Amino acid sequence: MAELIPISEMTELKSAAQAKAVADEALKIHEKQQIAAAINSAANSGEHSIIYQHPISDEVKAILEGQGYKVTRKPHSANPDFLYKIEGF
Repeated sequence: MAELIPISEMTELKSAAQAKAVADEALKIHEKQQIAAAINSAANSGEHSIIYQHPISDEVKAILEGQGYKVTRKPHSANPDFLYKIEGF
């Protein structure tokens, strides 16, 4: 996964290929960061699972499962593609 352009490099012109590589991966990077923040906040509060109310891409789901998390779609919600339980921490 590509990295986002750091703040210290925001005024440097990147090549079109570099900018495209970042743009192509940016949504996945933000998705992973948002999930990490939710998990870390729950862990700091003594919780061992979270309910995550956003879509999770197959790639990020695989990353989570590869790190030992159990990701379960909650099928009884109004939109099951937007409701997951993430546990195992």
